Amino acid sequence: MEQELPIATFAGVELIQKNSVLKWAITLPANVASFVILDVFATVVGIAVVQFHPFADVNTSLAVALLVGSYAFWLLGLNNAIQQNERLLKRTGVSTSALSKFAYDTSSKMSNNKRIQKYATATGYVAWELLKEIPYYVAAFAPIVASTLPFIPKLNYTLHDALAFLAGANIAAGLYEYGLALITKQGLQPSKQILHQKSHLFSFFRSTDHLNKQKTRLYLKRDEMSQ
Repeated sequence: MEQELPIATFAGVELIQKNSVLKWAITLPANVASFVILDVFATVVGIAVVQFHPFADVNTSLAVALLVGSYAFWLLGLNNAIQQNERLLKRTGVSTSALSKFAYDTSSKMSNNKRIQKYATATGYVAWELLKEIPYYVAAFAPIVASTLPFIPKLNYTLHDALAFLAGANIAAGLYEYGLALITKQGLQPSKQILHQKSHLFSFFRSTDHLNKQKTRLYLKRDEMSQ
């Protein structure tokens, strides 16, 4: 079982917890940075996959099946990211998803039910991720639609290329979500040095408490003997 330390263990986090403005000041730039990094990474991978024409020699049904498989991979990564995002919000009050943070804050004010808060946080995260899918579908199918227009030259771009682009983008997004979840998890875990220091402090206070008890017993015995 992962060891959960008090929030004050982490440098600066206690200050963030007490300042709602600071929480949003961190969340919003983090949201933008996350969006840009994911968008660039997924787009580059999607375009790279199209260059290899992986679906050129397969029928449409198989191409769609491969696309569905890429979505399954993305969902697995997304599930990991959702879990770590919830932990991040509980421990720090910040998130890489502004919509998820808004849902978490709103549900926390409306109810003390942890399950409601969990579902609201996850729903906000998923809703934002689904909104981010729209540009990929536009990018994937816009060239096909454009090719049907009389004043635009016909492009060497097929439905299979569109499906390949989406599959590549999904795989990239899944990898990104896995990476984000891992970074968040590692960031929330105390370092070995902190655990070592806490262990020494605990041992010190325990030994000090033991010495104080011994002194108290000695004083009591002296008082009894003097009487």
